[in-house]
Amino acid sequence: IKIIFNRFKGELFDKSYWKNMLKARKDRKRGDQNKWPEHPKGMDEILNIPGRNVPDGDGTPGRGKIIWNPSKDIEIIYEKHPYHTEAPSYHKDSHWHFDMPGYDHVRYLPGQPMP
Repeated sequence: IKIIFNRFKGELFDKSYWKNMLKARKDRKRGDQNKWPEHPKGMDEILNIPGRNVPDGDGTPGRGKIIWNPSKDIEIIYEKHPYHTEAPSYHKDSHWHFDMPGYDHVRYLPGQPMP
């Protein structure tokens, strides 16, 4: 989240967005700041917008995909792939993807530092 502010200097969001985002970050436990949340609700609180649920498809049961688009250039995805039984845990279990110019579908695990 920090890089979004530094790179775009807040121009993509109105002042209330940044005020709410900073308040949510202050309200979180001190050690959790700047880390990817464990659950989607944590991202709702950080961004102060709800994510959009994407229904599981026939071939993707249990995916639980949720997407946030805080601007036209930024997409944050929470998902898991339990149906890929042979895949490593960082793919099967819950993880985040971050897309914006310069960050193409980068994967993060809950608890890892945010860019």
